[in-house]
Amino acid sequence: MKKVLYFYISFLIFIFGCESSKKVVELKKYYNYKYDTIVRVFEGDYEKGYRDGMDLIINDDIVYETYNYCRNDELKILDHSNQKSYSFPFYNPNCKVIYNSIKKESNDLYLVSTDNKISVYCEGKNKSEIVFDLMNLEQFHKSGMTVEWKKSGSNQYVNVPNDILYFRVNQNYNDKKGKYSKMDANFPAFAKYNLKTNDLQFFGKLPYFEVYQQYGFLSYYFDLFKGDTIITCSSIEGSIEIINTISGQITKKFAKSSFDTKPIQKIKYPKDKRDINNLKMNHFLVSPHYEPLFFNPYTNLYYRIFHPRMNELNDEGLMNTNQDKICVLMVFNNNLEIIDEEILPIKGNLILNLYPSHDGIEIYLPEISQKNSKKAELKFLKIRHLKK
Repeated sequence: MKKVLYFYISFLIFIFGCESSKKVVELKKYYNYKYDTIVRVFEGDYEKGYRDGMDLIINDDIVYETYNYCRNDELKILDHSNQKSYSFPFYNPNCKVIYNSIKKESNDLYLVSTDNKISVYCEGKNKSEIVFDLMNLEQFHKSGMTVEWKKSGSNQYVNVPNDILYFRVNQNYNDKKGKYSKMDANFPAFAKYNLKTNDLQFFGKLPYFEVYQQYGFLSYYFDLFKGDTIITCSSIEGSIEIINTISGQITKKFAKSSFDTKPIQKIKYPKDKRDINNLKMNHFLVSPHYEPLFFNPYTNLYYRIFHPRMNELNDEGLMNTNQDKICVLMVFNNNLEIIDEEILPIKGNLILNLYPSHDGIEIYLPEISQKNSKKAELKFLKIRHLKK
């Protein structure tokens, strides 16, 4: 999956303009939208390395973004609020996916990696320390689960309790390591671990379509960790599930885009298994699908991108590409009800992060950003919205 995501990113091109595309659907508008391109400069070597395992972490008013430059054995943290960057040596030879959490009280960076270990970078130190091996926890070992080795896009953590770590889990596929040894759907999807008490809880059920790749590269199951809740959604439909990790209550919201008029189709794989990647890429290109859900603590709103279905050929008879995919911004209130939709003045088939701002959101524009061995000039589309 990591290679697939990297392949997607290589195809992602944003085209920025001042005017929105012609609307397919007439919508009642709650907001007026304004667009700007802004630049953030971060010192350091951003020319080399492979970004993987991206997490967006929000602790009170500070927005952090963490990157696993695994091929350089380095972990980078970007502080968007104060425009600072931090680098830590992190030996990760196999580019293992890591889950990150920055704790508010101490500003320590906690990592959960796919070798099932938890480590920490204490503030002011330049070296990680192993905190705990999850396999030493009887409940985890007997569960047959392991820390997930793939990551669908990015994860967002918003004001998570200080002693709590969230991460995705996967089946072990090993008959000697617990009951989940056979590949199947509906096994737990998330873990909540308490650093102080060593208490571990499993939540959610991994959907059938992700386990068996029924929708090819769009068989995604996204997550958002906010306080004591886990919010999940998928690429293939607009519904959103909210899991309260204290009470165990599960609430489902149906939040379908008004542009979602042609449902996504499952892939019919050929018996000879030939050209499967081409089949998946073509399916990914034309199919309607949703991106991850993001929360903005400044506006108390949620945001999500939806891509309507696209024909293989444009009006001139030429092949459409990933750069032609329409981006619809969905805006939700605090109860996860859709209150607005807006076609954005950018096009692209994959948006990994929506960065919160005090009056809207920002979207990273990789194709017009510049990086070298001394600094990175990262450009963003800033979307401001005001009530009419």
